[in-house]
This record gives sequence, structure tokens and C-alpha cells, in this order.
Amino acid sequence: LGFDTEWLATFQRGVAQRPVATVQLASAHLAIVFHLSRLGGVPPPLAALLGRSDILKVGVGAEGDARKLERDWRKCSFSVAGPTLEAAEAASSGMHREEASGGLRVLGVLELNEVVQSVLAGATPLARSKASLADLCLDWLGHSLDKTHEIRCGNWEAVPLSEAQLRYAATDAYAGVRILAALHARSPGTVAKMAVAAAEGRPLIPEGPQARKRPSRDSETFVAARSVADLPPAKRTVYRLFFENGLTLESIAELRGIQVATAMNYLVDAIAAGYAYDLGAFGVPEADCEAITAALQAAGPSERRVKATKEALPEHISYASVRLVAVHLERQAAEARATGQGGSDAGAKDSTGSLPVKTQLQIETRQPD
Repeated sequence: LGFDTEWLATFQRGVAQRPVATVQLASAHLAIVFHLSRLGGVPPPLAALLGRSDILKVGVGAEGDARKLERDWRKCSFSVAGPTLEAAEAASSGMHREEASGGLRVLGVLELNEVVQSVLAGATPLARSKASLADLCLDWLGHSLDKTHEIRCGNWEAVPLSEAQLRYAATDAYAGVRILAALHARSPGTVAKMAVAAAEGRPLIPEGPQARKRPSRDSETFVAARSVADLPPAKRTVYRLFFENGLTLESIAELRGIQVATAMNYLVDAIAAGYAYDLGAFGVPEADCEAITAALQAAGPSERRVKATKEALPEHISYASVRLVAVHLERQAAEARATGQGGSDAGAKDSTGSLPVKTQLQIETRQPD
């Protein structure tokens, strides 16, 4: 199914994003716009559909849309009596940070740009710039998409939505499923492999000379924290390629089209967010870890702690290594405090180890009865 979401954009610094207002899904023959702001939540049948990993949800930025939808509405029960937008606003502003495992889940998500990159490369995603849905629509379908600013950035919480808004939202979802069909016609084997990977909730395992594995190292594995914060899709993918697929940082950087330092920072962000990790996988020498630890203790708590520590250490010790050790120590300190309050052993060391024609693409729309 083509998958997309819309919400009322805010352009003020410090003002939280509004909750997802619409979810649109499309098959090759039908597109439906679910106006969550009007419904007051995610209807159970829609929630069940979104939670099925065997039904793919495909689109541009689909992973980000899925995670925002989970965050915004996972604590909001569906009510036909009226909207519960206040609860969604609270979740969107960060009042609910717990895992979404007990609420709304969006599974089987497939990112169109990843499919395009794989089809064009004939293998796994390479370092290529991300294309917009409008660009992909033009490239693969020979149609242009209406991206009028007034509609795109309009009030998606309005009741009722205008005919133009409904057409805009439905067409975006419909374009996604049509593009996937065109990609499948071009390379059915590649698309099939990516579809299976998405259904199983894992990144496609890279192949070929760019997918270089890390050498085996002594493992220092730590399980996930009690509360794990959400990560953007790009960071989560880097995390999984490193810890689950065992790729080197250099290989991940090439595959994702980013700098090695950026990939390293993404991994440290994942550790700071509470994800499980293997400290030994980074290959930081024990002597360097000890030197960093001592320098961090000497620097004391301050906003410039990491920078001050780096400046006090030998030049060969990188800023990323300092940040890694600092975040690791913070995780262990937080776990010690929680354990002292009677918590379980989550976060402690794991004894198991290892851690183009330019015609408009249009769709007919109608308001619900």
C-alpha cells in the first residue's frame, strides 16, 4: 500500500510539531484518507492494518512518517464521541517518551528511495542523494505531482478537509504504490528482497565489495536501557548495519553516503538513547578508554566536558572516542542509580556476549458520508 501522512506545520522555533492529522493509504485502485484529527484517534481496524508487517507501507520518508504517527497517537484511544487531539498534542510535545510497544505500531515500512537506489545499483543501496516523491513520480511514471505550497502547508486539522486537500493527500499515497510497481517491473528480484526485509523489520543485508565486515573483537555487550528514546530512521539504520550486520564504519559511510565521523556519532546517539551496544565493537584501545575516563573525571560535570577532555588528551584520541566513553559512563551511572532504587539488571553486562511527459497525476476524491 502507498503510505503517507500530513500534519499542520509549525515554523516557530521552540514550538512542538503538531500531531499527525491524516493518514492516507492507497492500492492500485483505491486511495483512502483517514482524518485522525476529525476521528479523534486511530480506528482499531486501521491500527490493525498498520500493525501488519506482511502488508507493506511504501512511500518517501515513510519510516519517519511511521515513527511520528506512533509517537503522536500511541497513547490516544479512539473515540467516536469526539477528538482527543489534546492527548496527541501531549505525546507529540514529548510528554510520552516510553516505547511504543504497548500501543500503535506501524510495521512493514518500505522507503521508496532505498528501493530506487537498490534497483539502479542492481544490488544494495549506495551513496545517492534522496529524491522527493515528485521527482520519483516524474522519473518513473512520467507524471508531475501538484505540490502547491498553500495546500502542502495548509491546515490539515480543518473540518472538513477541502477537496483539494483530499486530492493532494490521496495522490501522494497513490503515487507511492504506482512507483513501487514500476520499480518491480524494472527489477522484480531486487524489490522482492527488499519487501521481505521490510516485512521482517530489518535492513537489507548489504552485499558486494562495499559491504565490509568488522574483524572479530572481544565483546563487551550491554543490554538496552529500561527506557529507550526514539531515533530518526537514518540513525537507526546505521545502528543496525553496525551492530546487527557487523559492517565497518567506513563501509557504512560509503553505503549511506555520509562521513565516517557522522556514522560514529549516529552510533553514539543510539547508545545515549538507550539502545543495546557492544563497547568492544568500536575497537577503542583499553589504554585510551582508561585515559579518557580519567580525563572526564578530572574535567567534572560541565557543558564543555567532552571538549575539555579531548583537549587534555593525546592527539591520536578522537573526539568521537571521547564522546563514546562519556556516553557509556553516563549509561552505567544511570543504571547504577536505578539498580540502587530496586530496579532490575537491565543495562548490565550481558553474559552471552556479542552484542519524463509532464501530465498531472490525478485521482478522484469524495468526502465521507
